[in-house]
Amino acid sequence: IVFHCTAASTLSPLTGDLIAEQIKATTGINATTTSQALITALNSLNSRKIVLLSPYEEDVNASEIIFFRHHGIDVIKERSFPPALGGRYADATPEEWKKRVLSMRDPDADAYFLSCTNIRCVSVIEELESELDRPVITSNSATMWHTLRMGGFPDSVQGYGQLLRSH
Repeated sequence: IVFHCTAASTLSPLTGDLIAEQIKATTGINATTTSQALITALNSLNSRKIVLLSPYEEDVNASEIIFFRHHGIDVIKERSFPPALGGRYADATPEEWKKRVLSMRDPDADAYFLSCTNIRCVSVIEELESELDRPVITSNSATMWHTLRMGGFPDSVQGYGQLLRSH
């Protein structure tokens, strides 16, 4: 079972772990969260310094920064891109996310992280990695990679970035 929400599972450094433990205790089925997937993915890529982009308000980004710091990952640059009043997170196109990431280019970054399970950006991961020469992960790509590995599927998935190509 996957609890798939970045903001809720990174609310505090241990929230995601507690959610996964509660799901397993209640159902008897192994569980994970987006936050657990993110830490596992970033560790697998040896990414200690990241650039964070999200559609959230600043207070949510602040919680994510505390979460990452707790896990030994430094957010060296971050920016929120909340939707216009009445808008939805999924309103921004993949091309808009690509422009946003490129505007945040930082030579000190080990990786770029696009936070939120409800944004459309997975289709530009490969292009971004090519331009930035760094891994680009999203909440969705990290969770997919993590759940495949938890399920015993080490296969490489092409077209969605370095993380999903890795074993």
